[in-house]
Amino acid sequence: MSRFARTLLLALGLAAASASAAQPGFQQGMQAYERGDFVQAQRLFLEAARQGDAHAQEMLGLMYAFGTEIYRGVPRDLFAAAQWLDRAAANGRPGARYLYCAVARKEDLRATIASYCF
Repeated sequence: MSRFARTLLLALGLAAASASAAQPGFQQGMQAYERGDFVQAQRLFLEAARQGDAHAQEMLGLMYAFGTEIYRGVPRDLFAAAQWLDRAAANGRPGARYLYCAVARKEDLRATIASYCF
């Protein structure tokens, strides 16, 4: 497993551990996620993320970062991953900033890395 994948999996564990404080839409998304219904989880996370749920934004970022490599039916889209992780970080998910920087490095978003990343 690549270093990038290990980093994102660690963050996924942290995101899931904090699910108890999340909104109901996020909770339903986590239930679908835990059942392995990743397409349904993505849909529910997207609804919650659009309403400003930082947990859902973080999970969407993770799902898009890995795509079908881990999440059957969810396309890999590093640009979308970076966007959702950036929103999650701006909405109070500090771990999302770290993940955002990992994705930005993967996508070679030099201006972003220089401005926001360590």
